[in-house]
Amino acid sequence: MEDPVGNLPVEIAQEIFKYLGATDLSNCCRVNRQWRSYANNALLWRHICEKRGIICENGYYIEDGALEPMVGWAHAYMDSVKRRYENWRKDVKSITTVNCFETGVASDSDTLVFTNASRLVFVYDMSRSRPFCIQTIKPECTDRDILSLETTRDHLVVRQGDSFAIYAKTDRRYYLKGHLLRMDDSYVGTQHYYDCGDEGTGPIRYCIIDQGICIMLGHSLFVCSLANRIEVRKIEVYNRTVLLHDHLRAYVVTGEKMVTGFDCQLNYEDFGIPAQNMISFRSNKDITVGLISANNSYCFVVWYVRYGLKPKTFPTHRPFGFELHPRANILASVALDKFNQRTLLTVYLIEYGVQYEIDLDDTSIAQAKLYFVGKDLLYCATRSDWSIYDYEYVMDLKTMKVLYDSEMAPTNIISVDSKHAIYNHGDTVEVHSYI
Repeated sequence: MEDPVGNLPVEIAQEIFKYLGATDLSNCCRVNRQWRSYANNALLWRHICEKRGIICENGYYIEDGALEPMVGWAHAYMDSVKRRYENWRKDVKSITTVNCFETGVASDSDTLVFTNASRLVFVYDMSRSRPFCIQTIKPECTDRDILSLETTRDHLVVRQGDSFAIYAKTDRRYYLKGHLLRMDDSYVGTQHYYDCGDEGTGPIRYCIIDQGICIMLGHSLFVCSLANRIEVRKIEVYNRTVLLHDHLRAYVVTGEKMVTGFDCQLNYEDFGIPAQNMISFRSNKDITVGLISANNSYCFVVWYVRYGLKPKTFPTHRPFGFELHPRANILASVALDKFNQRTLLTVYLIEYGVQYEIDLDDTSIAQAKLYFVGKDLLYCATRSDWSIYDYEYVMDLKTMKVLYDSEMAPTNIISVDSKHAIYNHGDTVEVHSYI
């Protein structure tokens, strides 16, 4: 089979490789010698490192006989990744605090975005151990309070009233892309904000998904695609009270016994189950996991949406929280055992039908939040009531053991990833950096 990339001139191949991230670039180095010569390029790796604030020091030791050793900038990146995970394992971190509104905080892995009484939006760069402000955004709408901020991989969404301002992200800075305005019982996309007068009387429900916004208004679902220009499309729904979502899709009832998931391009998947049995969904690029309730019993159902395989079922008790790994078919949940005597953190290896249980030694848990930190670590925060989280666990998925657990200051959790854990204490945001 002919190699379409290996036969390209070096300049063209490296121009293509400029669009790859570190993981993809590293995988390209393993294909063959030709691909390695393209991907193992100091300029490509330097660009990746400088975007993340990584410094390359001279003097990396390379073993004799190595196959075209990786360039120094690639080693600098890999060392920074190893250092992050080692800091997570040992709970080594630096802590920074900023003041903000409790309802106006959002974060992705690159930026922290928040607002305060000034009605301005502040953007902080998170690439270094201490976040620093790189941008201040003044919304075009100046007479409405900011109700919420939410981020996706490429966008910032600012809600004011029932209207939304959408900003596209380029190199950690946000630029106005357009607005999503409510006009009576409909939504339209515009380039600039203008006052539509009375926005209507019916309440809205909405969710942010990858590259899109979904808004439920009456029996209509408005799906706004943000991939290129702002484009709004309308879907009629059967039950206006149901709007579930994960980061990939919004799930609505389109028939008497039909739950359907839509992405921002209106690609859909039908899940032939009664709406009253659905509790929540989680998805990655390969599978969708639904938490189902029927006859006072619970189970996880796994749909292989890309491959059309028969769904798998995993019985469980009422979970306090669950999460699906974004890049692997691993599911984690926290629930009581069948005798209601122990609280178990259960990890399901879905492909193999295997599960591991860890006793959290706490029967007072009311809710849990779980985050996968890279490939091998799992972060779990719990609370004994419905207000604030006050205890945390970090476990190793290779050994299936808890590395450490501790009480935490009463807090709400904004986001957790391999670089940062971000918490909200009322009008203060606390950033724990593991870089």
